[in-house]
Amino acid sequence: MPLVLHRESSTDPGTQSKLEDALSILNELLEGYDWVAGSDFSIADISLAVTVSTAEVLLGDLSKYPKVEAWLERAKLKIPTYEEDSSLSLNTMRKLYEKVVNK
Repeated sequence: MPLVLHRESSTDPGTQSKLEDALSILNELLEGYDWVAGSDFSIADISLAVTVSTAEVLLGDLSKYPKVEAWLERAKLKIPTYEEDSSLSLNTMRKLYEKVVNK
């Protein structure tokens, strides 16, 4: 995210590594669970879906984290206004990120 906010032209490998580490941990934590806080959808899923959606924009792909990817798709369907509430902000972030990276 600092890349976008500070309009830097390259990513900090350490920052990307930390993001990937966090997604790996979440991927492991989702083993055997549909939701992040146990067997039921909760506010934890809503909160984390925002963060993971941002990571999806920054990384471009979550396929290295299949449980996270599947969970996020379930969360997107479960959150009543996900598409409406997130599409503008995520698309704006994606365009800004691409502009900064391709600078």
